[in-house]
Amino acid sequence: MEHELPLAQQVATPNLVAHYMSRIWNLNPLVNAVVEACAPEEEEAAEQDSFTEEQVISKAFFGLPFLVKDSLDVLGFHTTCGASVYEHNTAADGDCKLVALLKKLRAIPIGKTNVPFLCQDVQTFNEVYGTTFNPYDAKLSSGGSSGGSAAAIALGLAAFAIGTDWNGSLRIPAAFCGVSSLRPSRGRLTVDGSDRVLPHIPPNPCLTGEILVSGIFTRTVVDLNFLMSTLFPFLPSGEFQEDEETSFLGGAVNVGVWTSFNGVPLDTRIRDRMEAIPSMLEASNVAVNNSRLVVRAELTNGPSLDMARLHKALQVFTHNWDEFDVELSSDRTIKLEAALAVQYEGGTEVDRFLKFSGYAAVLTPVSAVLPHEHNYEHQPLKVNGVDVPYWRALTGYVAPFSVTGNPVVTMPLCVIDGRPCGIQVVGRRGCDRHLLDICAYLEQQFAYKGHLNMN
Repeated sequence: MEHELPLAQQVATPNLVAHYMSRIWNLNPLVNAVVEACAPEEEEAAEQDSFTEEQVISKAFFGLPFLVKDSLDVLGFHTTCGASVYEHNTAADGDCKLVALLKKLRAIPIGKTNVPFLCQDVQTFNEVYGTTFNPYDAKLSSGGSSGGSAAAIALGLAAFAIGTDWNGSLRIPAAFCGVSSLRPSRGRLTVDGSDRVLPHIPPNPCLTGEILVSGIFTRTVVDLNFLMSTLFPFLPSGEFQEDEETSFLGGAVNVGVWTSFNGVPLDTRIRDRMEAIPSMLEASNVAVNNSRLVVRAELTNGPSLDMARLHKALQVFTHNWDEFDVELSSDRTIKLEAALAVQYEGGTEVDRFLKFSGYAAVLTPVSAVLPHEHNYEHQPLKVNGVDVPYWRALTGYVAPFSVTGNPVVTMPLCVIDGRPCGIQVVGRRGCDRHLLDICAYLEQQFAYKGHLNMN
C-alpha cells in the first residue's frame, strides 16, 4: 500500500491524495485526530525521473499530502485552536510560513488536526472537537498539544504532519503514538509574531526566548530525514552554525544515555529499557549508503543543568503572552533578562558536555510515564506507585531542552505492555542534520516492531 512506502517513494505517486483522503474517512473516527479535511484538485502526477533537475528541486515533495496542527493557518481551512471563541472563524486567507514553504515544494495540505484548548495542555481534548484517542488504545492519551498530528501519522492518515512545540508538544505525542518528530535548533523553524498562528505570539522574539518552534511528524526517522534534508537549505541557520567536526560517516559514534534528571522520577520499565541500550548497541555495525558505522552507548550523569532555573525561565517565556502589547514593567524586564541568561547558560552547558564528553548525542526519556489514561482533571500520575504532579511527570524531561534550544529527535524505542515508549535524542545546537543521521542509524539498531498495522 502507498502509505507504507518510504516518503521518497511516495513522491509523484498518482492518486495519492485520494488514497489518504479515503484513509481519513475510514480510519479517523477511531481516533478523532483530523478535525477538518478537504481534498484540493490533485495535479496529474508525473514520474519523478521525468523532471528536469530544476523541477526536481522545486517539486521535491510533489503530491505528498500532509496535515497541519489546528493552531497554524492554512489557506482555505479554519483555525480554531480548540477554542469556542474561534469556532466560527472564517477560513484563513493565507498560510503560515512552514505550510507556504511546503506548498512551494509541491506538498499538498489536506486537513487540520486536533489540539487542546489554545494548545495549553500535553493531552488533546477541547470543547469544539472533543478528545483525540491514542491509536494504540482509545483509553490512552495521544499526548499534546500536537496530539492530533501524531495520532494521524501513527494511523497513516497522511504522508506527514506539522506540529509545534514549546514544552514537549511535538515530543510527547510522538513518544505516546510511536512515531518520530524533530524539534529543530532554536532559530530554524521558530514561530514568531509575524507568523499566522493562534494564540498570537509577541512580536519581539526576546520576550519568548524563541522557544515555540514548528516541526514535522513522520512514521520513521528515515522519512523525517528525507523531508528535512530538502527543507534545511530553505531555513535560516539561526545563531548556531553546523560544526563539521560532528561529521561521523564511516567512523565510530558515541552516545550517552541519561536517565537520572534531578528531581524527576522515571517509570522503572522505561529506565530498564533505556539502560539496556548500551548492550543493544555494543560493537554493532550498520551498513547505510555503503558506509559502515559503529554506534556505542554508555550511561552518563548528563550535563550540569540547573533544572529549577530552566523551568522558571520557561515559565517567564510563556507567561501571559497576550499581555505583551503593553509596556513591560521593570520587574518583568528583570525576569526576562534573567531568563535569557539562564537560556544562554543552559544551551552552552549542553553543547559543552556533548563536545568534551565525546558524545554525538545524548538519549533521554521523554516523560516519566508511558502513555496514560485520559486525565481531564490533571490529577497526579502514578510513577512506580507514587503520585507525581501531572506537569512534572509529563514535562520534566522535555522542558530543559525547550529552553536551551538544542535540536531533539523523538523516536520510538519499544512497546511496553502494549504502550509505545519513545526517547529524546538531543544534539548540539545547529547540528540538526548530523543528529538526524545518528537517529537513522539508531532506528535500524532498535528495529522497532511496534508500528501499527495500517491496512
